[in-house]
Amino acid sequence: MKRALLGIAALAAGVLGYGWWQAHTHGDVWLQVKDHAGRTPRQLWADVLKARVVMRDAAGQVLAAAALEARGSRWGTAWSSPCR
Repeated sequence: MKRALLGIAALAAGVLGYGWWQAHTHGDVWLQVKDHAGRTPRQLWADVLKARVVMRDAAGQVLAAAALEARGSRWGTAWSSPCR
């Protein structure tokens, strides 16, 4: 019984440790790209069908890049490159 409780405690500590590590070493960004030049009285923006977004650090090095492609739905798909 003690051994099972120790195993469960070790598993819980491992899961919590992995969650802490994941939160501190990974990031997630969600961007919306809207074309406000296509504004009409009924619509505030037009959908962007193709775009390229590049994120850079202060030195100008590329951290991440994404390309937005229309894939037959209202939502485009962003394909991104891994960070350094």
